[in-house]
Amino acid sequence: EEKSKLQEEKSKLQEEKSKLQEEKSKLQEEKSKLQEEKSKLQEEKSKLQKSIQELANQIAEMRRSKFWKLREKYFRLKQIFSKSE
Repeated sequence: EEKSKLQEEKSKLQEEKSKLQEEKSKLQEEKSKLQEEKSKLQEEKSKLQKSIQELANQIAEMRRSKFWKLREKYFRLKQIFSKSE
């Protein structure tokens, strides 16, 4: 009787162990996929940051140009004359 109960308990524990190993395997697979996705997102973030920096540099360069300075003066004069009307 006691031996039978122990064998039954052992069987249940082995079954539970098997289920847990299966679940562990699925979780490791999911972890791997998430790490892959994280890596792709970090790569994309890096590319976007580089693009932002390049655009900021372009804008700064434009603002230093003679054309931009003339443009700003034009709009200031336009504003002054539109107020005086």
